[in-house]
Amino acid sequence: MRTLVWLLVVGLVALLGIALSQLGALDPLKNGALTVASPLERGLRTAASPAADFLDNVTDRQDLEDENRLLRQQIEELTAEIAHLKEAEFTAADLAELAEVEESRPDDQFLAARVIARDPSNLKERLAIDRGSSDGVSEGMVVMSEGGSLVGVVSKALNDFAWVTLITDPNNNVNAMVLESRAQGVVSGSLHDGLSMELIPQDAEVEPGNTVATSGLGGNFPQALLIGQVAAVRGEQQDVFKKAEVEPAAGLSEPVRYLLFVPLILFVALAQVATAPYFPLLGVTANPLLVLLMCWAVVRGPRETMVLIPLAGTFKDLITTDPVGVSVLALLPIVPLAAIRERQPTESEFLATLAVVAVASLSYHLLYMMILTAVGDGPPWLQSPMRVLLPAALFNALITPIFYLSVRWATTLSEMVRPSIRVLG
Repeated sequence: MRTLVWLLVVGLVALLGIALSQLGALDPLKNGALTVASPLERGLRTAASPAADFLDNVTDRQDLEDENRLLRQQIEELTAEIAHLKEAEFTAADLAELAEVEESRPDDQFLAARVIARDPSNLKERLAIDRGSSDGVSEGMVVMSEGGSLVGVVSKALNDFAWVTLITDPNNNVNAMVLESRAQGVVSGSLHDGLSMELIPQDAEVEPGNTVATSGLGGNFPQALLIGQVAAVRGEQQDVFKKAEVEPAAGLSEPVRYLLFVPLILFVALAQVATAPYFPLLGVTANPLLVLLMCWAVVRGPRETMVLIPLAGTFKDLITTDPVGVSVLALLPIVPLAAIRERQPTESEFLATLAVVAVASLSYHLLYMMILTAVGDGPPWLQSPMRVLLPAALFNALITPIFYLSVRWATTLSEMVRPSIRVLG
């Protein structure tokens, strides 16, 4: 009964947090969390880089990656320049239109920013940058890479930080054109599939290698910002429109490592924001926070986890783009799952833990998607089951042994250092 009351109370508080987040009332808390995390993250990222470099050296990829990164940036800069040159080759009417666009934005200025975090949810493509409204950043501003290609748009501006929705996000649509043929279309993101350009007229000439840039239609993006290159063209002759797969020019998939040395649960929540995107498997990233809490609930019982879930979920939401309370609601099924597991002992606690982690992963992502859909930020439901839910459940099960053994070891250690007591009769 007490567990049910706890679930209801925490659920209601989480819903209140989501409502306040939607109204912007919790923005100062999010800004404060990022303010605390940012300087520590930079120092710890530097300290952690040798380990990452070691892993790269083991596979002999570090030198190649550095060289490729430099070459990609040079290619991106040259392609962006070519995009502008190609645009300048068209008719005088087009040039006049472009001049009007430039004249209508005389106050545009470039503000340098650094990426400090990346959304780890597998369902959104967003980055946090170290510039906010105090620096002049506002929602709707366009974000470009160092090479001059389109990265995304500012979707949320806090005082000292901002969240950028990438053009690869499933909910992002950009009016675009193929520079070689002037074919118009709409570029949108897709879960783990990069970019696609749709609504291209069937008779338009589009070939792999063509350059895709913003068309300027709709007024959300300036004209002739480089998006990427056509990788493949899809569509049958009988179709009204055809579709092109687009390789983004900017390195949008490069993950951000974001570590913070705080007590275990908060550390894992922070590490998930940074390190999980750095080690994808089957096209998704793991959810170590979920796995740790589930293992904790199985080994130590659900009572302690009832305290940890609101703490961990709230902290995670404060340093990501999610409304505060989303992760708390999504993590709540851990408690009844652990309670069921506790009432039905099995011969192998470890195998039982694997099973409940897989179930918890599925329930977490389903609830997470439902909540995001309810607040108007939901992912594409048709793509999510095969591309996110099932692969994520498998990935979480694979990392379960690490956290299960860690919790068992921590439990044994705590019992060894427990002080002795005397009872007076």
